[in-house]
Amino acid sequence: MPTKRTWRERQGVAFPSAYQASELLTGEISYPVLGYDGYGDGVGKNLTAFITDLMRVDWAEHRDALLRFWISGEYSSQLPNTKPWLFYRGAPGTRPWAWWMLEDHPRSESLNCR
Repeated sequence: MPTKRTWRERQGVAFPSAYQASELLTGEISYPVLGYDGYGDGVGKNLTAFITDLMRVDWAEHRDALLRFWISGEYSSQLPNTKPWLFYRGAPGTRPWAWWMLEDHPRSESLNCR
């Protein structure tokens, strides 16, 4: 029996740009000559100066996929929106920059060296 359906457009947010993903994962800013769409201002190189609500929202929405990618150790060429000059990879047992900078994680007692 036929049913009446209403089709809706998907409301999800697109994957971060190549520059945004690179910055969230590595914590490094790389300004090209043209076409930069990351979090920086085109001059500054310290990414912590550019932590904004937009960066926090992007990390929160794509955290699981970005963490899975980073921990897999695969090369950045496997990500959507990739740029060949932004070449990096994570490693099992490590965490990306945004995990450390945009989330609250308790410090281990073993890290408190005297």
